[in-house]
Amino acid sequence: MEGTIHDITFVNTKLLTYDNDIIIIPNSIMGNAIIYNFSLNDIRRIVLEVGISYKANSENVRKTIAKTINADPSEIVFTSGGSESNSLAVDGFVSANNDYDVVCSPICHSSILRNMNVERHLNCDKDGFIFLNEINIDKNTLYCIDYVNNEIGCIQNIKDLSKLIHKNDKNILFVDAVQAFCKIDIDVKELGIDMLSASAHKIGGLQGVGFLYVKNGININPIIHGTQENGVRGGTYSSMLIKSFGLAVEKSLEKKENIWTIKNKRDFFIEELSKIDGVKLNGSIFNRIYNNINIRI
Repeated sequence: MEGTIHDITFVNTKLLTYDNDIIIIPNSIMGNAIIYNFSLNDIRRIVLEVGISYKANSENVRKTIAKTINADPSEIVFTSGGSESNSLAVDGFVSANNDYDVVCSPICHSSILRNMNVERHLNCDKDGFIFLNEINIDKNTLYCIDYVNNEIGCIQNIKDLSKLIHKNDKNILFVDAVQAFCKIDIDVKELGIDMLSASAHKIGGLQGVGFLYVKNGININPIIHGTQENGVRGGTYSSMLIKSFGLAVEKSLEKKENIWTIKNKRDFFIEELSKIDGVKLNGSIFNRIYNNINIRI
């Protein structure tokens, strides 16, 4: 077949027209192409329908994520990943709220540790657990705590920390749950979490998408300006990445029964390693995420 191929970009979808009457719509998930013999007026209608469909898919993923952590869909803000979510939580909150100290765990992710708004680090024990007496309720404070440490796998007691933190009802608890989301049960209401970050690629989704949960009533300013996400996070949606996030969440929840199998294998491996002279486990065997081993020799 001979003719002229033209590129059209519209509603986040790249279309190809052949002699102005053939349209190729790339499938956003599988990469296949579907060819239609339509007029240009039909093309405009199809493109609009594709855009509406993409938006609907993204909103369905938002609902899926919200349900997973017992939040409202309006409290979920899509981002490019964990680091941006962490920066939006810290910088966005500080920008919108005056007279708050910002403190974090000393073993937080570098996107929090290196944030210029963080004023001091909380002390923790050799296994990475924060000392409860580090919580100060005398001054309004944003507490940034990683739910699960990415190196030694310790799982913080978020519920007890939250109770102490919220003895001052103006204090805010932000939890970096990148290593915890879909690996352990998270109920933001039961745990008393005000903001929470997560990333798709840590649970098998594509790199480049994450979310920030922001409890209704908490104000944050954008660090990327625009109209998307109710003005909290500007930038065109990547429907493919968001779709992958939703699929990853669904698959992770379906495979939760595998957790105990992985944990039992992990425990057996640690037991065998401990029999080797000079091998020591970093972190505690207790309150440790099921898929983590960290040793020193």
